[in-house]
Amino acid sequence: MERRLTRRAFAGLLLVSGATAALGGDRWRGAGARVPPAPIAHADLARYLRALADLPPAPWAHLALTASVMEPDPGAIRALAGWLPAGNLRGRINGWTYRAEAGRMRSTLEAVARAYATLLPPDRALFYGRLIADERRRLAAGGQIDYRGLAHLVTGVNRERGLMARVELDHLELVRQHRLDPIASPRDVAALLAERAELRELAARFRAETIRLLAGAPQAAFATPAGPLTLLADLGTPATPPRGYQLIRDHLPNLRDDTIRARQVYFTAGDFLAVEPPAPPGRWADGLPEEQRALAPTNALSPRLRREDIIAPEHTSRVLWPPLADCRALVADLRRLSLP
Repeated sequence: MERRLTRRAFAGLLLVSGATAALGGDRWRGAGARVPPAPIAHADLARYLRALADLPPAPWAHLALTASVMEPDPGAIRALAGWLPAGNLRGRINGWTYRAEAGRMRSTLEAVARAYATLLPPDRALFYGRLIADERRRLAAGGQIDYRGLAHLVTGVNRERGLMARVELDHLELVRQHRLDPIASPRDVAALLAERAELRELAARFRAETIRLLAGAPQAAFATPAGPLTLLADLGTPATPPRGYQLIRDHLPNLRDDTIRARQVYFTAGDFLAVEPPAPPGRWADGLPEEQRALAPTNALSPRLRREDIIAPEHTSRVLWPPLADCRALVADLRRLSLP
């Protein structure tokens, strides 16, 4: 016979679960510790963020807000309910957990809106505040959490504030995926933090070596055992000082957009090295002149960053990060080169 679970008993389970989670809040306290502007339900995300003491306060706060609206683990209660036979009991438990989760997110979103009121210009804070208020009303009316929609919202903020050139945004998702499936995503928090530190060091070396080899020129070509290699400052038209540096493993006959678009480009993106793969062939608008490309529909073009986004990717739609081994190989190749 199916056992009944009273509301009082279930509330007790939630209280125990909430008390356990609340213990994690103590870890944010202490001399010099940063407290996230909104609660973070995922313990591993909180652990990763605590280690980012080298970041300025505003970028750190935006990363913490991104983590606060990410989908947490299902939780012990819902996991236990999964072992129950299908029926009213399991349905009631799941229904109560979803409502409790929606209530938690309403409180989290209220904190997110308060943080955006401090971090964003008034007009943008008002814009996002209205979106958050709409979502809180939807949750209060019994709706379930739209984690994809919330991810889209905070990504819009991160893009406006110039955070897209931060590998930490990808790491937050990798931290969550490791918790869900450690075999498919084997890197845990410690491994990702160690990788982040090395990626920053390699990007700094890449920048220094590129500046040395360019010696003030907008571009320079070199012959290496692996083939020709071209270094560029701002893709050959540098500002003063250049905003970024790029490497292409090829000899470039010219610096036209279509020439660069056909090749893989490694480039500096904030504190890290990023990569943009060559545009795949087959999209009919790729061969149009640049002024006509700007008018072509998006699905007629290859998914390729624009020239200005490669030079300054902080506000772009997305950034791809090369494997650590590729970054090591690039820096090793540059250190072996000398000026002609």
